[in-house]
Amino acid sequence: MTQEEVVGSSAPAVPGVSRPHTRLQSGIRKEKVYKDGTVRYSFLTTSGEPWSTSEALADKNWKAAMDA
Repeated sequence: MTQEEVVGSSAPAVPGVSRPHTRLQSGIRKEKVYKDGTVRYSFLTTSGEPWSTSEALADKNWKAAMDA
């Protein structure tokens, strides 16, 4: 077999043999576990950040953060 034949060929399909069924194909998903201390706060993004300075100043928490 020449180098071109090896590079261009793919694994032959074997009749009667199917690929294994994966968990993802079954709809089973595992959430990524961060081991470096990263914390995801996706549930907080719905409230959003203030769109203007006056809106931020109206909230005591945002005002304290800006003063700090």
